Amino acid sequence: MAITRQEALETLLRSYSVWYDVTRCNEGDAPMVAQAAFHEQGTGYFFSKKAKMWGADRNEYAYFFSVPHLTEDVARRCIAQAQGLGDGLIVPGREHMCSYIVAEILCDTADEAAIQAVRRYHRRKSFQFSLQGWTETHTALVELGKDSIVANPDGRLTAKFLKSALYPKPKKPGIVRKLLKKQGV
Repeated sequence: MAITRQEALETLLRSYSVWYDVTRCNEGDAPMVAQAAFHEQGTGYFFSKKAKMWGADRNEYAYFFSVPHLTEDVARRCIAQAQGLGDGLIVPGREHMCSYIVAEILCDTADEAAIQAVRRYHRRKSFQFSLQGWTETHTALVELGKDSIVANPDGRLTAKFLKSALYPKPKKPGIVRKLLKKQGV
């Protein structure tokens, strides 16, 4: 059973809103429909908070795009837009560990060239030889007409999350359900 792009978007935003700050975009920002930001800060102290030993910030910026039919040109523009917006938010520094920029594209159908453009996109950047952190870009494409999810190698965890959110496996019956079934209840 295929779901619509709007249903898929609502499901994804609901899943992301648990940990991310989700913001919907205006109609004029099309094809970008939403963005989400996640910030995590880890800190180590020595005896008290006055003696800080280390700090590590990790950020993730996700951008959601929705198009009926994805072409290679539209895919490249979506990824470039996500890259540009994400790069503007990254602030390298002593406590910056890493930042991830995620471009997620929802479409009904896609050209083979567009699928390859998403799959082959690769960008990593280190700041001062990674002493001030690094950034990498994850791309993922959800083709709802075929129920397929494609991602670049960096985005394989994103693809795994998308698959679990959009196409959940039916739950296996637990021990209580098995016992009740045996008893005919």
